[in-house]
Amino acid sequence: MDTERSGALTVQVRGWHLAIGVVALIVLVVAISGRAAASAGRSTVPTQVIVSSGTASGAPAQGIDVTGVGEVFGTPDLLRLSLTVAVTEPSVRESMAGLASTVGAVTKALRGAGVQDKDVRTANLSVQADYDYSGGSQRLRGYAASQDLSVTLRGLDRAGKAIAAATDAGGDRIRIGSAQLDLSDDSGLVGAARTEAFGAAKAKATAYAEAAGRSLGAVVLMQESTSSQPIPVDAYAETARASGPVPIQAGQQAVSVTVRVVFSLA
Repeated sequence: MDTERSGALTVQVRGWHLAIGVVALIVLVVAISGRAAASAGRSTVPTQVIVSSGTASGAPAQGIDVTGVGEVFGTPDLLRLSLTVAVTEPSVRESMAGLASTVGAVTKALRGAGVQDKDVRTANLSVQADYDYSGGSQRLRGYAASQDLSVTLRGLDRAGKAIAAATDAGGDRIRIGSAQLDLSDDSGLVGAARTEAFGAAKAKATAYAEAAGRSLGAVVLMQESTSSQPIPVDAYAETARASGPVPIQAGQQAVSVTVRVVFSLA
């Protein structure tokens, strides 16, 4: 999970006459944001209710438009690292040789810290001339070669050791560009938040319908949109050689689902 994940689902069910057709729209937006907390928990944001009699956007002639939010928490179990190894030498051959040697030492150190080969990927490789423009003139200083590595550290109890091993092996040639805490599988949390959000919205709509002496109609259209994004850890944006395991505090990651449902009034 170092890229945003998204998906969309549309379901339509026909059953009633179009003149009095029932339209229900559910839009779920899942946003993952970090929250440092000592223990797991749940909270629900109060629903908003709008009683509508318009027909805009395919809404029924008479209906109740409700919004509910559910939120659950999980503990991140992996860390995604972006590492860069950079070497500058007088010639391309020397730069590439130095780069290969350092990257080899870094990957070997990661394996020794328990990181599997499948979790280390080359993201970028480049070599270019490095010039000095001071004094109003252009002077070739050498050739800069660099390689980016995307590393997934599974098990935060071992992540600090792996970071220390990589930075010790890379020395002054290695930098950590970014670090992101993430959930290896948030499907269960999304499902729980979805159920909580829709339940809150439907309960509110039912209460308002009963107060008006009406009842809710059936759902004939559902639309869902989801997204998930890892939490950036700014503390690792710049680093020097590590003298020991880097402490990793997972905290908690919130998974929230917002549901908007339009019910017809029967």
